[in-house]
Amino acid sequence: MASFSSGSLHLVRCDHTFIRNISIYGDFDSPNNDGIDIEDSNNTFITNCHIDTGDDAICPKSSTGPVHNLIVTDCWIRTKSSAIKLGSASRFDFRRLLFHNITIVDSHRGLAMQIRDGAVSENGVFLSGSPGGLVSNLKFKDINLTYKRWTNYPGGLFDYRPGCRGMVKHQTAGMTMEHISGLEMENVKMRWHRSNVKGWNNPLWIRPSTVDKLSFKEWASEIC
Repeated sequence: MASFSSGSLHLVRCDHTFIRNISIYGDFDSPNNDGIDIEDSNNTFITNCHIDTGDDAICPKSSTGPVHNLIVTDCWIRTKSSAIKLGSASRFDFRRLLFHNITIVDSHRGLAMQIRDGAVSENGVFLSGSPGGLVSNLKFKDINLTYKRWTNYPGGLFDYRPGCRGMVKHQTAGMTMEHISGLEMENVKMRWHRSNVKGWNNPLWIRPSTVDKLSFKEWASEIC
């Protein structure tokens, strides 16, 4: 599948869908050019796919109904937006979503969740909470992160887009946490490329008085 300007594969209100061994080559310079959208669909299995696109690569959405039982494994992703993104259509619940053995390269965001429309979500992989929408019970397991300067674009920014806060000046941390209750990290390793980059800060940054119930097991940060 190649050269789609407004989305490549869009599942809407589907049940028991199996997607395997497909390659999607979208326009890397076009917005609204998602790879696979899973909208109001349940019991979906995606495996061994290659996705190269300009917008969100794998994107569950809940516009008119919930999204339950989504499994994505053994996929390669490159995108100018989020490799895996929940939302922004989020009027109903996301439950029992599993992403395993996903390779993400040259992407603006790896994992993201944008709960804009008032849904309830659980067992998420990554999200940023807010004072009015506290996030709880997250788990990061078996993750390897390598931080390296790839472009000449200025750093030292928090990217809250498309929200009203926009870009906020802030030193870059390995993991940023705010407005979260209940976070468990197991077998997480950060590797920092040996270079003098302005704007890089600590492996962990926690907004004071907004995060509690943290657990770390086999967590490490090192220079490579």
